[in-house]
Amino acid sequence: MVSQAEILVLLLCSGLLGMVFAFRSSLAQIPYSRLLLGSLFAFVFGSVCTAVEHIFWSGFFNILEHIGFLLNAVLMAAWCFLATEEGMAKDADG
Repeated sequence: MVSQAEILVLLLCSGLLGMVFAFRSSLAQIPYSRLLLGSLFAFVFGSVCTAVEHIFWSGFFNILEHIGFLLNAVLMAAWCFLATEEGMAKDADG
C-alpha cells in the first residue's frame, strides 16, 4: 500500500511541475537550466516509481526508483559545479 508520505511527495511534485511549466521561459534564463530541469524530472520519476512499486512489479520499480534518484543527484551535482564555475569566472572578470 502506498504511504501518505509518498502521496504527499507526488502531490508536491505535480505542483512543482505545474510551476515549472508556467514559468518555463523565466527558468530558461538560469545557467545550465536543462541540467537543473533534468534533475527535477529524474526526482519526479523516482517518486512515481516509489509509489508504483507498492502496486505491482516491486523489484523492477525499486531499481527504476534508485536509478531516478541517482540520476537526480548526478545532474544536480553537475549543475551546481557548472553554475558555480560560471559564477566564479564572472567574479574573477570583475
